[in-house]
Amino acid sequence: MARRLTGRQVKPRAAAWRPLSDNAGYADHEGRLFALRLLNDRHVPLPIVPSLPTKPMRTYRHSLKTLRDVALAHTLEKNPDLASLARELGGIIHRDMRALADGLSDLRNHNRGFERWLVGRRGRPGVSVLVMAWPPGYTTPSHDHSGLWGIELSLYGALEVESWSRASTAQPWQLRGRDWLGPGDATWFDADMPYMHRCRNLSRQETALTLHVYGGDLDDYTTYEQIEAEPFWQSQPQRARIAGPLRV
Repeated sequence: MARRLTGRQVKPRAAAWRPLSDNAGYADHEGRLFALRLLNDRHVPLPIVPSLPTKPMRTYRHSLKTLRDVALAHTLEKNPDLASLARELGGIIHRDMRALADGLSDLRNHNRGFERWLVGRRGRPGVSVLVMAWPPGYTTPSHDHSGLWGIELSLYGALEVESWSRASTAQPWQLRGRDWLGPGDATWFDADMPYMHRCRNLSRQETALTLHVYGGDLDDYTTYEQIEAEPFWQSQPQRARIAGPLRV
């Protein structure tokens, strides 16, 4: 069953959450300055407060490595807690979205069509971490994930995700809903129920980027096309092509 996590809502499985912030100290500092300014308006001298040191900007490679390492660390079991992993990855993306967008600008600008780039993988238990580039307006066919669990998050841009599931392969697909993902938002699906979805880049001008974590190597998958006036879909096996590795 697919689930979704955004910065604005958390599904019941997940604990209450808010994006991680590196600026808590800065907020306290600004709060003190505001209070002092109120006092100064009442003719109290304003003391000199030293400025806080500026932290060095994270590089996108450091951010990608952190995303990869968190994904691998949280998936040591056969059936990991996908809600917790989505929360961790979404917090990192919210924190580092500017570094990721700037550092991955080549993927957004080279206009080579839809691409999959490998960030990391592990054999046992199987896990793969990928970044995908979505050209403006690109829509995937409806497709499954060969029985793997998965988490998909937006890194840059916005995607629409339509989801279907069914009780068994003998049953017709049933539409479950439609989600919209912005940077840091996540959708995920378990391996215990047949599931497929169709994804679309909502922008007509910009390439979108997404992060994907799967419970193994998604070498093969199946696309589905609905037959008119029939409750079933026509299936077609596919091979997943990897454009290359991303250095982190």
